[in-house]
Amino acid sequence: MTTSDQKKLLSLLAEGADWVRILLNAGLIAIAVFLILLSFRFGVDRGHIDIVPVGGHGHFWTGICGVLSVKKFNTGRYLCIAGALTRMKDAGLYYTDDVLKREKRALLDILKDKNYLNQRLKTVFSKPGNEPAGGIAMQLGWGSDAGHMDYIDLSFSLFGEKVESLYFTYFLLLTISSLLFIGTFYNSTHILSLLVFFHFILFSFLSHDLLYAFGIATITNPRFLTTLALIPMMHVAFLMIQRAPLNTGNITMLLPQAALIIFTADVRSTAYWTIIALVIFALLFAAILFRQGSSFKQAVSAIWPTISVLVIAAIGFQIISWSTDSRLSEGGFVRHHAFWTSTYYSLQHHPDWKKKYAGQHLNTSGDGPAMVALGQYVDRNKLKSTNRNKEAFRADGAMKASYMEKYLRGAYLDFVFKDPVYVAEVFFIYNSKQLYSFLTTLWRPIFSGLGSKFWLMCAAVVLLVAIDLRRQNKSIVPIITGIGAVLLFTGLSGAPNWATVIIGDSMADPTIFGSLAALSVALYGAIVVVYLVLALIDRGQFRQELKPEICTVDPALGNSD
Repeated sequence: MTTSDQKKLLSLLAEGADWVRILLNAGLIAIAVFLILLSFRFGVDRGHIDIVPVGGHGHFWTGICGVLSVKKFNTGRYLCIAGALTRMKDAGLYYTDDVLKREKRALLDILKDKNYLNQRLKTVFSKPGNEPAGGIAMQLGWGSDAGHMDYIDLSFSLFGEKVESLYFTYFLLLTISSLLFIGTFYNSTHILSLLVFFHFILFSFLSHDLLYAFGIATITNPRFLTTLALIPMMHVAFLMIQRAPLNTGNITMLLPQAALIIFTADVRSTAYWTIIALVIFALLFAAILFRQGSSFKQAVSAIWPTISVLVIAAIGFQIISWSTDSRLSEGGFVRHHAFWTSTYYSLQHHPDWKKKYAGQHLNTSGDGPAMVALGQYVDRNKLKSTNRNKEAFRADGAMKASYMEKYLRGAYLDFVFKDPVYVAEVFFIYNSKQLYSFLTTLWRPIFSGLGSKFWLMCAAVVLLVAIDLRRQNKSIVPIITGIGAVLLFTGLSGAPNWATVIIGDSMADPTIFGSLAALSVALYGAIVVVYLVLALIDRGQFRQELKPEICTVDPALGNSD
């Protein structure tokens, strides 16, 4: 065979490899879209579309009251005005004993009765707001997240005032986020594989009834809504890993993802871990670039996706501040879920709690010890309603929520200084063991569903990506960086639970990301191994293949496979 013939053959093989990559990427995209549709349909068949979860029903009622207050009584956001609450109770759209007794219904029956709820929703929202608004019946937040009202408001605005709207909105946002991810990384096989993994795991939650195992019951449970931030977080991270340039196309795809991260954190404050994780990853990434010889300006410009998220966050939080009813500041409004109550709660995870500290907390359980500790702290520091501390209390004598958080922090720190070994054992031994036990138990049914076709797809991805990287003489450092990013996010996903209360219905994020990490590390690890084997066969230069090329900007985002 002549040299000319060899060149022609190599050209044909390269062209064939390009077509294989295009077809494989198209197949991965098709699988991801199919899994979204399958999850949606499966959720409908399992009744997720028709019910209000027991574990999140308080958010449902207060969120509706907040939306009703804004739309019919012209209040600011994040409060439930008395007139709106009265209207809901009169319509049978509330869960107090007097309403249930009048309606001759049990709470569990109402939460499963879509027709009953939709009829009452139609009644309260179709009636004009001509009755007296009255005062503030309740502030949203502290015991829950005030931002859940925003999710209900968006759902009702898009699909009407009905229970099903909450389900439709979740899948609409999930689909938009997935399509933006695909639009950015459509030519990157290994990154598209992560999207397929994510949707496979999400489907496993439905097909194995893991939502019931978690105590979540339905996708629209506020504790599960944090999963909406996971794909956007991966989008931001892989833009940095790919060294994507700041251009119109990339920023257009990124901004909606950044907005979804902020919206999700507004809806459920535990989703703030995604923002913190991106900041930590961006700082580490920039530090590595700087250490490798990049200028400070180059290192900072490489993390523009995370900087964009922070800019959107600042804008979003300002909008929230402007829209919040001005009267709430008078009551010490705390719009997010109480943190220090949950942290104090975690002290009960120690096996010596009953022997050492239960008596000091009046043998209460749940949030009881935190409330007892709060009262003791106030008494110990003489912080009761006096002229010296008048600002901590509302006009009715109740303590403001913001001061409850402040004093609970003080009570918790007093406990830490009193018995630091006990607290360290809670977090580093018992919380960690409980978290590991939860995750390993819930991972089993997910991985049990992996069949031969799944592994065949993974094998095709490994071979194609490794061969393509070798053919184009590209570095494997972005692949290794991707492994590091997923592992970092997995660890941080469990941080909110580890630092507070470890309960099943708030474990969706670490379970999904832990599963994603296991699959992606296996996939990416196999790509690295095959790549290095090919390098040994081809050139015998094993060490040179590990030379970092992380500073090289890929001019065509998505061609880094």
